[in-house]
Amino acid sequence: SDNLFNDTGGNSICSTGSRVVFLSGHSGVGKSALVREFLESVRRNHFDEDLSQDNFFYAIGNCKKRELANDSSLFCQVFESIVQQLLATEVEITAIGHEVCGQSNPDELKRVDTTSKVQARRTPNNEELVSKIRSKIRTSGLIGPGTDGNVLLLQYFPILRSFLHVQFFKDESAISSDGPAPDFNTNIGEFICEFLTLLCHCIEKGPLVLILDDLQWADSFSIEILSRLLLDQCIQNILVICSYRSNQIRCNDQLSTALSNIQQVRGKASSSSLTRVEKIDLFFLSPHVITQFIADSLNKERPDDVVDLAEVVYRHTMGNISHVMRTLEELVSKNALYYDVISFDWSWTDISELNIEDKTIFSENILESIKQKIAGMPR
Repeated sequence: SDNLFNDTGGNSICSTGSRVVFLSGHSGVGKSALVREFLESVRRNHFDEDLSQDNFFYAIGNCKKRELANDSSLFCQVFESIVQQLLATEVEITAIGHEVCGQSNPDELKRVDTTSKVQARRTPNNEELVSKIRSKIRTSGLIGPGTDGNVLLLQYFPILRSFLHVQFFKDESAISSDGPAPDFNTNIGEFICEFLTLLCHCIEKGPLVLILDDLQWADSFSIEILSRLLLDQCIQNILVICSYRSNQIRCNDQLSTALSNIQQVRGKASSSSLTRVEKIDLFFLSPHVITQFIADSLNKERPDDVVDLAEVVYRHTMGNISHVMRTLEELVSKNALYYDVISFDWSWTDISELNIEDKTIFSENILESIKQKIAGMPR
């Protein structure tokens, strides 16, 4: 995760300016795990250990498949996360991810939830920051009380009500909780950037970190806003991590064009506020690394002890760590991989019996794996 902390010019995460990271890779390759480690490392290395005394603010937004998503849902999640951290008395902000680890006991190899939760307490520091943000918005000509920007932001993002002074309006019924249909004849992108500009200006100790995940499913509204956000030279003190599945981005021509344009414009920008896009491509793991991972998971001292098992697992997963973990789970559920209570060690059946084509042991995909688990449940 060190690449996320410093750009090619050696600037740390705490540097002012606008930084962008494109994080790509196939599904299950470890993008979420890298982001989770990044967040934990930032807090550990750049901020106080006392969570109630730091000003590290981050927000996570996930794009959904189009049939499951509302047009403004990505930035609704972002603003909701920000507002919760600023206003909540005690809120758990959840980062994504799971991992599988081996247990040195008769229990089966199990999936361990490594969800990272951050307690965001409303301290005097937060109250001072909230007051400062409200004061900045109150004097803004774009989104201050009585402006079109104020009304439009409230229509799209009712969660911002606490900052946009809705009490100044006589008719609150005009503010829809569902938000209007996206219309780019309006200046919603400009108003969002103005809000984030004022917010980032008020955060002094470190940048606001925005994590936008699964962008391969981004809708036109989100892509338009994203492009404007990443090319706005007024926004300082911000780090935006754009994560997407490299094998699916071709299905979204609008996103591909937007990301390419962002890279090109930021690469040629003469302004010091817009740094070059940092690109991180994650790939599947090598057979050697998978062997080491399985050895560690099964608490084997030597990787050579699991070479035969690792070869079969690698042929099935091609180094996709998510599929590796799922495959180990399937082997345990089928008793092909088990904890031997006599030798107090993990063992597996004759390797010749672990046929990669045997669908009773190896599922072809996630859906098939879930179906098998449901079928195996007691009735």
